[in-house]
Amino acid sequence: MPFERDPLSARYDRLAAQLITRAAEAFGRSGAACKVLVVHHNVLKGHISDRWGLARPQAALRAIAATGADVVCCGHDHEEGIGTIEQGGRRVVVSTAGTLSTRGRNHRPPSFNILRLAPNGIRVEIHALDRASGKFTLIEGRDFAR
Repeated sequence: MPFERDPLSARYDRLAAQLITRAAEAFGRSGAACKVLVVHHNVLKGHISDRWGLARPQAALRAIAATGADVVCCGHDHEEGIGTIEQGGRRVVVSTAGTLSTRGRNHRPPSFNILRLAPNGIRVEIHALDRASGKFTLIEGRDFAR
């Protein structure tokens, strides 16, 4: 029996394409110093989960880069991370949020990310709860030139 696409899946593909097009058009009209795309699912493969949050990751990464975004903020996987998408001669910084709940992967502590924008760069910081002190502390920070 040949593979048949689920009509509902095709509908979501069309919706996603429309949303990506709208984001690209909005970013194209924007004079913003930094263009930030926010999506729900993790756009990079999780190190702990070892899974993508996207059904067709390579196509999605190309589409995200083509929007003109400088940064994409995402989550879903309950695993924090910092990375980049390198597609079509562009680099998009990726800030993947963990969770402020107690449901982090592998019992990771609650965490949040901070983006710091400067004229010549973007810094992404991950702050996680230090359970001993009860305070959030910087656990990772990466700088990206613009």
